[in-house]
Amino acid sequence: MHKNMNIHEKLRYIRFLKNINKKQFAALLEVSQPTVARYESGEREPDYNFIKGLVSELNINPNWIFLDEEPVFLSKNTK
Repeated sequence: MHKNMNIHEKLRYIRFLKNINKKQFAALLEVSQPTVARYESGEREPDYNFIKGLVSELNINPNWIFLDEEPVFLSKNTK
C-alpha cells in the first residue's frame, strides 16, 4: 500500500499512520502549516532539516522515504 509513492504522498501517509493533522505535523517538525501543505501538494520539496525531523521525531526510515525500503518506521533503538 505504501510502495511507489512519491515523497508528497508519503508525507500524507505518515500523517495518516500517526493520526495527526497538518497543524500538529507542522508543530512537531517546527515548520509552518502552509509549508506542510506545500510539501504535501508537491508545490515544494521538503528540505534536509524537514527530512531529518521526520527521522528523529517520528522514527521514519529514511530508506523508505527515498528508496521504498521497508519498514516505514525505525525501531526506537535505530537511528
